[in-house]
Amino acid sequence: MVLSVGEIAWFQQLGTAVSSVREKVWGGGSDVAPRCQGIHPTCADGSPPRFWDAPQDLREWRTFELADAMEQGLSRELTTHFVEPVRIGDEQRFLVRRSENRREYLLTTEQGDPLLLAQASVDGGKFDLFVAGSNDPPIALGPAFDLQANATRDEWTLRSMRCEQCEYRATRASMPRELARVSHYREEIGSSKAWCMDVTIPEVRKDGSCASWCPVCCGTGAADTGNKSTDLVMRRPTWNSRAKALTLDFFGRCSQASAKNIQLKVSGEAVGKDVSKVACLFGKTDTNTFTLDVRRPLGTVQAFAVALTTAHWC
Repeated sequence: MVLSVGEIAWFQQLGTAVSSVREKVWGGGSDVAPRCQGIHPTCADGSPPRFWDAPQDLREWRTFELADAMEQGLSRELTTHFVEPVRIGDEQRFLVRRSENRREYLLTTEQGDPLLLAQASVDGGKFDLFVAGSNDPPIALGPAFDLQANATRDEWTLRSMRCEQCEYRATRASMPRELARVSHYREEIGSSKAWCMDVTIPEVRKDGSCASWCPVCCGTGAADTGNKSTDLVMRRPTWNSRAKALTLDFFGRCSQASAKNIQLKVSGEAVGKDVSKVACLFGKTDTNTFTLDVRRPLGTVQAFAVALTTAHWC
């Protein structure tokens, strides 16, 4: 499946549609937060309105307008099912399809149903992740997650644009929630150098929920949450002197050689021949197609983000 410019434009069109609804409610003008001009009693001083405010004389109209937006598929639902870790003993298998220009990556089920769409920035240092529906083209409203690199692209941070725990509590002051941190580095193995990575994610509790790295709920990150985190490391390939290449058993799930082929395991665990100990397996199967197998303690979006960070490896 090759993503077109039209499909990305469709996502942008939806965001524009919702912006137009907000502008109609608050009044004309190009400002992101136009002023109420005293129409609403809580804004008599001319201060910028809040998202949940509306002029009294337009309140009924606003309700119908927003209901119409929801009927068009513009409402945003919680993304918990992408964040939750895979259940104990289960394995989830996905496909990652890359566009010809390598700017878009679509995560699908093995049957081809779209789940998440990642769009890279011009410089490749950031990805916006959209929740894709079953529509043709797949649709979503704004990015649900983002993946941001530092200047040298050896440190990546995955965030959910909204904290699900804040949403469940109806907290108004909701901020982005960190879901993973990925570190890249090169390591000499035999007569070659290989890309390696370490991944840190929020700790998975006994009840299956994740520790929250949210500035509103529990601080700003791992250091502020009592180090409630889990570390994953990349399984190292071995140098085959006969083939003069790095090799690693991918348990029959990878059919093409690529620097992007990786496996992650929980730090300190031995995998050996037991594929169930591999938390993430990402391997190339065709020119622009990769397989992505995910197990606990990772969630779907965390594994997808890990795969995306290898985009510049070669």
